[in-house]
Amino acid sequence: MRRPVPTRMFALALAAGSMLTVPLAATAGAATPTVCTKATFSPTTTASGKTTAKSTLGGCNNPAVTGGSGVLVATYTIKGGTASGVAGKITWKGTGTSSFTVKSGAGPAAQAAKCHGTGKTKDSLIVSSGTITAATSKAAALKGTKFVESLCIHSATVGGKVTITEYLLPGSKIAI
Repeated sequence: MRRPVPTRMFALALAAGSMLTVPLAATAGAATPTVCTKATFSPTTTASGKTTAKSTLGGCNNPAVTGGSGVLVATYTIKGGTASGVAGKITWKGTGTSSFTVKSGAGPAAQAAKCHGTGKTKDSLIVSSGTITAATSKAAALKGTKFVESLCIHSATVGGKVTITEYLLPGSKIAI
């Protein structure tokens, strides 16, 4: 039975608006979508036109596939001062690895307002999404699932040195 167009459009609008904080459905035949509720970020490093960011994921469901936690390493290729490509790899606690590429962009203003900041300066929101393209061992069940994360980015200059701090958008989760 087909629903009237206004009902379908309303449902589509609700789904699109909630994609930033709700896990996406896995592709057919893939494992149950995985959600990680915690991420601890290490300082980023830059060398040879690439920036590497490392985070420790925790509170991950689907422990048979994730081991409950993992370490995510993302490498950003920098061209002309802008990140042009992001490749990531998660090494799950005792269950294998998941590799992916993502596209990142600024998040919507309503969501970005949830990022911290001081005074009139708000931290920026970056939304990254992609697909798990390769995986090993038990984590192979995640191949083909979608990766989505919403990160708040804080940038500060102290003594001429720029430091970048990342944290999950309050209330969001990393969906895999």
